[in-house]
Amino acid sequence: MSPSRLDQTLLLVFLLCLPQIAQAADAENQRKETELLLAAAEMRLGDSALGVARKLEPSWISGKTNTFLTQGMFASWIPYTNRAAIVEWVSEVRGSQWPMIIFAVFSGPERTNLVDAFIYNGGEGVQPLVDGPYNRRLMAVKSGDSMEEVFAVLGKRECEYFRGREARWRVRALYMGRKGEFINIEADAATGKVLRVWDGAL
Repeated sequence: MSPSRLDQTLLLVFLLCLPQIAQAADAENQRKETELLLAAAEMRLGDSALGVARKLEPSWISGKTNTFLTQGMFASWIPYTNRAAIVEWVSEVRGSQWPMIIFAVFSGPERTNLVDAFIYNGGEGVQPLVDGPYNRRLMAVKSGDSMEEVFAVLGKRECEYFRGREARWRVRALYMGRKGEFINIEADAATGKVLRVWDGAL
């Protein structure tokens, strides 16, 4: 067999194996993501930073305070201002993609009492991991509230602007709840008053 014929054969074998290689890689990535999410689900209100670390590591990599939080989108998505009370954990880096990120919010810089926690897993926004103040406020949003108030307690999201039935401009923002809810908040664009709230996951 000539070298060129051998090269062609090897290339053909490689191409035939590509689907199985890709499938194995997908299965491994899915297994790792499941392991990360199961570890994150162990977090509880009242945990100390040390307690959270014991639950997350070694699946999650301990991050430094404010590594990602100071970057534009995360700073606007997470409505807590005491940066010294927030600790980050990350999954392994995904090449050019963002890693999965956990933002653990403690009651103070001593980090002895977990009061809220969020996970970023791609897309627009973060999802609460515990039933802390953020998730409870999200579930309490109702018609008549102001979007200014919503943004203040839940962080800002990219909004969709559209014309309603009465030809008035409206704005819609999407927030994720702790149990996988997709909470749509629709408001009058001129007044900023919330008109309706619904779970798009139902």
